[in-house]
Amino acid sequence: MRSGITALLLIVFTGVATFTPHSAVAGGATPMWTAQMSGSTATLNDVSCATPLMCFAVGNNATVLKTGNGGKKWSTVSTVYGTAHPTAAFVSIRCPAPSVCSLVAAPNVVLRTVNGGYTWQSHVLALPSTLTGLTRIACPTRNVCFAIAPPSGDTMSWFNHSGAAFKTSDGNKTWHSSPIPPTVICPGDCNQRPVGYALQWISCQSAQSCRAGGDTFIGSHEGYSSAIVRTDNGGTSWTLVSSDIDANIGTCPTTSICTGIYYLPQSPGYGPDLMRSTNGGSTWSRKSIKPVVTSIACTGKYFCELAGPAGTLAMTINTKVFVQKSPTTQDLNAVACPRMNACFAVGAHGTIVART
Repeated sequence: MRSGITALLLIVFTGVATFTPHSAVAGGATPMWTAQMSGSTATLNDVSCATPLMCFAVGNNATVLKTGNGGKKWSTVSTVYGTAHPTAAFVSIRCPAPSVCSLVAAPNVVLRTVNGGYTWQSHVLALPSTLTGLTRIACPTRNVCFAIAPPSGDTMSWFNHSGAAFKTSDGNKTWHSSPIPPTVICPGDCNQRPVGYALQWISCQSAQSCRAGGDTFIGSHEGYSSAIVRTDNGGTSWTLVSSDIDANIGTCPTTSICTGIYYLPQSPGYGPDLMRSTNGGSTWSRKSIKPVVTSIACTGKYFCELAGPAGTLAMTINTKVFVQKSPTTQDLNAVACPRMNACFAVGAHGTIVART
């Protein structure tokens, strides 16, 4: 697979050969995804891999799964919090180093392990009523994590409040608000008044640099509240770099390169658009694509893997999109690629598929 990707990049950037899906991988074969036995029937919401061998997946009913051999075997990991709250939704996880992971238990608890899941330390964030709860976490180092939360209430109430970002620098012992721009300008028929917005994704390149964004439908006259924000000083301040029709999901493997997907969360088949930025999210190119995808993981500057409803899988090289054959028809909710030739996607009914 690696040699095929290398050849593909040469084709893309030198223009010396015809670019076709079959030239994307060694031997002209499509990247092969296979189903793995998770041992769970719970809906899995997120997956993170510190290495191609060591991954954690989390989901509903306080589910935590772990593999140490690239998915040949997944085992259930228990948590004291999960035992006490067996219906808890574990919605996001990031593992910045082997055996070190932080996960979000909705609505406001972060669990952290430093010994591969044998024990977990928990922290409860006191969130105001203006927030619905934590939804995503990003951990660029062992001790530094950022988490985001969308605003609460009907979107028409967002004219007086936005979402929020939080940061820990001491391995989940304490969390502090990380100030994001309070509002964006309403683009529709609302007299250019400020409106709140929701961050739906966050991606950190280091303890100092993160990018985050989202796009939410406010109303038929008001349009969308949309934002891309960035910090390069560890969250001391965030800058609004874009407020257009921005990506609902995205990731930035470097401080300048970002790739995302714009879609309607309630109707993901509308569109969708592949979006790409080479200046840290300030401006984006966009391209209509056919596969309906709702999650993304990128490795390096050019390669991304996409996953979505009904088992949809696709990869991108720069802005070229290649639909891949999927071994499942279950909805896929998240994807992780610790390397270009090692990707894992998780979803409904305990589904885990892998390309390793």
